[in-house]
Amino acid sequence: FLNEDGKLRHNNLSATAVFVTEAGVWKLADLGYVTELNAIYPTKDSYTHKYDPPEIVKSRSGPVSSPWAIDSWGLGILVWEVYNGKIVEAQNLKKINNIPSNLKPIYCEMVAAKAEKRPSTISILKRCSQHGEYFSNILIKTLSFLEEIHLKAKEDINIFFKDLMPLLEKIPKNVAQHLVFQQIIRAYEFGNEGSYLVPPFFKNLRIHG
Repeated sequence: FLNEDGKLRHNNLSATAVFVTEAGVWKLADLGYVTELNAIYPTKDSYTHKYDPPEIVKSRSGPVSSPWAIDSWGLGILVWEVYNGKIVEAQNLKKINNIPSNLKPIYCEMVAAKAEKRPSTISILKRCSQHGEYFSNILIKTLSFLEEIHLKAKEDINIFFKDLMPLLEKIPKNVAQHLVFQQIIRAYEFGNEGSYLVPPFFKNLRIHG
């Protein structure tokens, strides 16, 4: 959203720029270095320089040739830190043993030395959402459906709620309780089929009661 719709650049993506809610939702923070997408790279505190992509390390005051590539690099740092802990220096990014196998190929593209080789953040998300890729899982599919439930056909909603009850056991408890359950209630309030909501309600209460 930031790059594509807002035409903005975060410029400091890493694990320290993300906080996670009780429901397991990731929120982007640390917005002090946000600029317009095509703006020159901002002056940053020295302790953040370890997050800078190679082209910025070479020239901190020159024009940015591939604006999206800066946040793609930062997204790569975020991925690395999720599986390895806090990064100390850019050389750490070459250690990829802990990164899931279906994420390694696109991760390597994110942290490519040449900016023009890095995919845009939106293309990263799209590719990771394809069948068999990192975001192609029960949790993401369930949350995506609930977020777009007002756009779904009645028969699709009925099928979804029929299948939801057994899926709750496979979803992290905090996410099921604070996000999925709340989305189900919201769906009911907006008038979607109520008969399929009752079993998931009780299933959720039994799991978290």
